[in-house]
Parts: sequence; structure tokens; C-alpha cells
Amino acid sequence: MNNLKVWTFHPVSRNSIFYVLLSLFFLVLQKSVQANLPFLNQVFLKKVLMDEWFVFLSSLPALWLLLRHRLVGKYAFALFGSLIVFRSLESLVLNFNKVIMVILFIQICLSYLFYQLISWTFSRSIFNSNYPIDQLNQPMSLKIPVRLVCADRTYEGHLTNWDKYGVFVHLSEPWSGKRSDVKLEIIFRGHEFGCVGKVVTATWDHHGIGLEWKEKKKTGHLSWDALIELFEDFGWDPQLLR
Repeated sequence: MNNLKVWTFHPVSRNSIFYVLLSLFFLVLQKSVQANLPFLNQVFLKKVLMDEWFVFLSSLPALWLLLRHRLVGKYAFALFGSLIVFRSLESLVLNFNKVIMVILFIQICLSYLFYQLISWTFSRSIFNSNYPIDQLNQPMSLKIPVRLVCADRTYEGHLTNWDKYGVFVHLSEPWSGKRSDVKLEIIFRGHEFGCVGKVVTATWDHHGIGLEWKEKKKTGHLSWDALIELFEDFGWDPQLLR
């Protein structure tokens, strides 16, 4: 993903951060069961922090990258999840506990699920402009013109990335509109396509914005899914049209 400004706290990012914090609590809970001490004991917490400092340290880049909605955050998340599993297995070898084993199995399954979810979400078009931010010329060799209508303002631009759930648009003038209820209109091969979305991301110069769909079909227009099918029939892919 490019270094974009994210204007929304995506549910995947929020839930992944919450899961990282719960994983840390799970680790502390295991140590508490092993030591037969309450996990709120200050002396016990200090000892756990000293013994597992590298696990807590590995959570910081994962939390930061997830908060910034960065695709590379999946690697930091994978490293953190692997350390949690390794330390948990080590604890089970020293002191076997059936309840902890079941929770660990669930934790491994959820970690894999979250890793796949992070990979899929942050690789979507709304988080990837598909062109270098410092590029001097306008991106895309084949330009698909679009018009954005926000309140009483109209913006002209062209698509640089797209998928079934949203698009990234390069604008001829900087975006200064609202972040919700943006109408996108495309006239392609004599047909009018229209959708309604909200602005999720933007480049630092505001010449590029990522739109996530709220409605894939605008009244009186053909749907976005129909346009995607046309692009697929032509063999058009955002990477190939750069």
C-alpha cells in the first residue's frame, strides 16, 4: 500500500488491534495459571513483563501498522502471533493444562483468519493507488474518465485502481469535498454507470482518493458490477493498464 492518509478506522484494523491486545492478555493469563498467582498482582505483572519483553515489544509495530492500515502490517502481525504460539506451547510443555490447550488451538485458528483478513483488506483498491505518489506525469496509459459529484461540486478524474468493493481515482484538481455520499459516474461505450461511496483514503496532495462503495448502483444508471464484467470481458486489469 502507498503511504496514504486514511480517513476512517476500518473494522478489520480495529478488530485486529483488539485481537492483539487479547493475545497479550492470554499470555499473561497462562503465566498466572502456571505461577498460581492472580494476574493483577503487581509483582507478578512486572516479572511477566521482564520475562516476555520481546513478545510485548513485537506487538508495538503490529499495533502501529494496523492502526495506519498498512499492508506490511500482516508481517508484523504474523511475527507477533508466532511468538505468542511459541511461548504458549512452551508453557504447555512445562505445565500441561487442557483448558489452555483448547484456547491455544482457537487462538491459532483466529490468528490465521486475521492474517488472511488483513492481507485481503489492505490489498484492496481503496488502500492502493496503483501509482507512485511522486510520479510527475498523470498515471495510467489507458485512462477511464470518471466524474465525482459531492454536494454542489463536481470533480473530473480517471480510474487508477478498482475492484468489486471500491476504486481509487486520480483527480485533475485536489479533493476538498466531504468524505461521505460521493456519487461516481462513468460513461463507457455509450452506457452510463453510477455508484455511491465514501472517501476512505487520500494521497497527501489530495489528487488521489479511495472510494468504498455504499451503493453499487445509482438510480437511473447501470451497476458497478456490470462495469466490472465489461472490464473483464475486455481483459482490462489495473496493473496491466499502468
